[in-house]
Amino acid sequence: MALTEIHRGNGVDIPTTPTSSVGEVVYPPVLASEGRKKGIFPRVIVTGEDMTRRAEELRNIPLGGTTSRISVRYFVENEVLRNLTRKQKEELSPLLEGIVELAGDGDAFSDCSIVYLGNNSPERHTDPAVFAAEIQMAQNIFKSPPSSKEYDYSQFTFREITPEDRVDNRIIDQYAQLYSAFGWNREQVVTILQNPASILLGTFVNDQLVSAGMAERAEFSIERNGVLHPFVMYEITEAATQVEYRGMGLYTKVARELMKLLALTDIDLLYGESNLLSEAVLRAAHALERTSSIETLEKYGFYPRALEQHVRISGGPHDMRPETEKNDLLPTSMTRDKLLQYAYAL
Repeated sequence: MALTEIHRGNGVDIPTTPTSSVGEVVYPPVLASEGRKKGIFPRVIVTGEDMTRRAEELRNIPLGGTTSRISVRYFVENEVLRNLTRKQKEELSPLLEGIVELAGDGDAFSDCSIVYLGNNSPERHTDPAVFAAEIQMAQNIFKSPPSSKEYDYSQFTFREITPEDRVDNRIIDQYAQLYSAFGWNREQVVTILQNPASILLGTFVNDQLVSAGMAERAEFSIERNGVLHPFVMYEITEAATQVEYRGMGLYTKVARELMKLLALTDIDLLYGESNLLSEAVLRAAHALERTSSIETLEKYGFYPRALEQHVRISGGPHDMRPETEKNDLLPTSMTRDKLLQYAYAL
């Protein structure tokens, strides 16, 4: 679901199960993993009244039973966000968890943003003091100069996992070993490797896999002015590093190599949903020049938020939190134009 490298000295930033976080263009939202209903609204929002109407619809979706969280993404014209009345902002604010601007995607949505709305049942909330501390840490990091620390990568080889690799039992076994500490089995690893829509990148010492990451592709269409327009998103996700190789900057290097590959695709948006418990995860996102959705929320006059108790991010074998406790995630992103500038400067 997000970035890796770590917090508490021992973990990574991968979900407890290897599931897609992109979701479907479906509305009303449908049941997904971890007690959530989620979806993507199928057309662009062009008025403030429509935006608040959708928020009220989301607020009225029943919570309870197997559902403790509702999460929906909407494509919204930036002009709508700029011109919301005070009353409309007050109605939206309790549900508004993130805004990702699409300026620079080079396509039909460059004057739009993706707006995250979420609603949780009473038992699915982060302690307010903890939530405030997470937000404050993220704000401090993204307002500071990004890290310029240099690492020695001379002992490592970074390469894309080929179609031949994906069916190679030796590679499969190494992936299974890498993820086994977080409860994944070999069958789940095979599912990831066999997804042709994802770009996988591995870090090797000689022939041994020591770190891995992937870019998961989602392609769908959104209606605007009666016309369907395609949109392509890639999420940097499912990243993990063997214990003895952590703290060596491998995630940042893997992400950069993936970004070079993504710059050659038809991508509109690169994003991650970054674990707010992990200072290193946030610093890596900042070093990779992604924009924090907190910054965009503040730009449009909303207080800082994040995806509250969205999914559980494994802290590794020493994670002693109750199984019901999830993680708060911060959307961080980069549109096509910025990605091209960044990748070609590497």
